Amino acid sequence: MGFRLREGMHFCIAGERVILLDPGGGRYRALTHEQAPAFRRWALGAALIGLDHERLLELKDRDVLAVSDQDQPPMAMTSARIALADTALDPASGNVSSWLVFAALTTQLVWSRRVKTWPLERLLAVLKGLGSNAGQVLPRTRLADRDAIVRAFARADMLLGSNNRCLARSLALAASCRKHGLASTLVIGIQPNPFAAHCWVQDEGLVLNDRPDRVQMFAPILTVC
Repeated sequence: MGFRLREGMHFCIAGERVILLDPGGGRYRALTHEQAPAFRRWALGAALIGLDHERLLELKDRDVLAVSDQDQPPMAMTSARIALADTALDPASGNVSSWLVFAALTTQLVWSRRVKTWPLERLLAVLKGLGSNAGQVLPRTRLADRDAIVRAFARADMLLGSNNRCLARSLALAASCRKHGLASTLVIGIQPNPFAAHCWVQDEGLVLNDRPDRVQMFAPILTVC
């Protein structure tokens, strides 16, 4: 008998801690000090020791893991986890049309209402339904389109504020990029001690709506490419 990560469950190994995110339940939780080492060894494909198997059975009972014919360590399947961006687009440079700013404001307000009433699972499903162009190489003219949209959202932030709105802001920007056929990756990251969560959008190594030094403080736990 082996184990696999329960469908829909996401996790992040941050130092000695293991943090879980269940979009269906919309909440984070940390494994206990007894369960975390066992999960970490299993997730990394290392040999289990001591009471590890019993700890993994506990996680099955907690609906974190599911039974499988053989072990399916998740780190082996997610070895291409996204690299954090190390540069950022400057939203202050260049002009932007009033129409784009209005569109950004409207999109942010729509997603803000959704964030207040929809579970995270549904929010992500809608974003995924818009398709993905992540990883594509944009021609210069399309880069100008993307940069204009990012600047419009920066102007919208000045009117709506950005504090404690990272999820709605990022979902709105990622959705707008996808609707225009532009690349975007939504990233949700966490800090373990003290616990904090943050969300941003990036295109490969370029942060679109935050600062690189800020996003690099968080370890990715969920990405939508």
